[in-house]
Amino acid sequence: PVSIGGDGNTIVPDENYFGDLTVPVFVDDGEAENSQSNTFDLLVTVTSVNDAPVLIDAIDDVQVEENSDPIVLADLDDVFMDIDSDLAFTYSNDNESLVTVTIDGDNAVTLTFTGGANGTANLTFIADDGEFTVTDEVLVTVTPTNDPPEITGQDELFTPEETPLTITLGDLSVEDVDNTYPDDFTLTVLEGDNYTIESGSGSGGPTYPDDFGFTTTPSSGAFLGQVTIDGVGAEDNGVDIIAAFEPEGGICVGTGFFVSGGYIYGLNIYGDDTTTPEDDGMNSGENFVLCVYDESAGGVFCYESEFDQWSNENGGVIPAYSDWEEVYGFTSSGGGGNTNTIVPDENYFGDLTVPVFVDDGEDEDSQSNTFGLLVTVTSVNDVP
Repeated sequence: PVSIGGDGNTIVPDENYFGDLTVPVFVDDGEAENSQSNTFDLLVTVTSVNDAPVLIDAIDDVQVEENSDPIVLADLDDVFMDIDSDLAFTYSNDNESLVTVTIDGDNAVTLTFTGGANGTANLTFIADDGEFTVTDEVLVTVTPTNDPPEITGQDELFTPEETPLTITLGDLSVEDVDNTYPDDFTLTVLEGDNYTIESGSGSGGPTYPDDFGFTTTPSSGAFLGQVTIDGVGAEDNGVDIIAAFEPEGGICVGTGFFVSGGYIYGLNIYGDDTTTPEDDGMNSGENFVLCVYDESAGGVFCYESEFDQWSNENGGVIPAYSDWEEVYGFTSSGGGGNTNTIVPDENYFGDLTVPVFVDDGEDEDSQSNTFGLLVTVTSVNDVP
């Protein structure tokens, strides 16, 4: 474990060697004969010097989604090395509310993420041999995901026998850590015992097929776009249809169907001219509403707001509604203010349990738990 220096008499211990060296040497007296001495084993003691630990395999930065399961980040014995000392490992964490770090007896690092939390944490892992240290820095990013809302309570609800009751978002207590209730939430009332659900956008809405008839005229304008119902594209099944109505008289002024992807096809909205009876079509400046009949749900759902830019294009596309890619989102709660109306069965009184849920409108995990809403139907004296 030695090499000879350039002058021939300097030795250099091998890298990281310490201990005793036996170096064979001899001398020469310079005479012509018998000048060389015996070979002597020279003892040289190489004293140890502490080598600093080194980083040999840096840990990659980490990105996970909110509410992820714990992960094993690394084995620190594979990250750091020290040629001549045992290492002690520690760490620092600048965001303990986001992630918890543990180092087990085998020097494996585990990250445990706080539920519902997102953000970043800067971790520094330190290897220490008692004299020198070396570090490795890791950035942990937890990206936000939508947490489903939870219905936690309700207001007291009463209605007399056979009297419709409209259930609203305001009747419920809802917790949602990601969204502000009731902004952009929708409410869905499910079927149950001893009551029925009024179809359409609240009481008085159009019914299918009775209210979906209309009169064609040369005066019309086409409406383009896409339709989703509860976030899912309307079905191309030859049955589901979309219709336009005058909101005042509830007169149907045109219907269309859907093609693949929920695109509206053939929705011509007809105007009022000399070929139609008075007020049987649209006039410039009048509003209209759009309603969808969804066979799978067995109901009619109307868009939450009215449209106010109808124009007669003589069968052409209305400029204000010419974008095929514009998405119009309908909800099975019916529209018209996120309401649902139930009607107790004839002569029923007592408590109703009405299953409901809300949706926060996000792409994932948007639907709440199904909550059994308590509605008390009070008795009314029937005429003998």
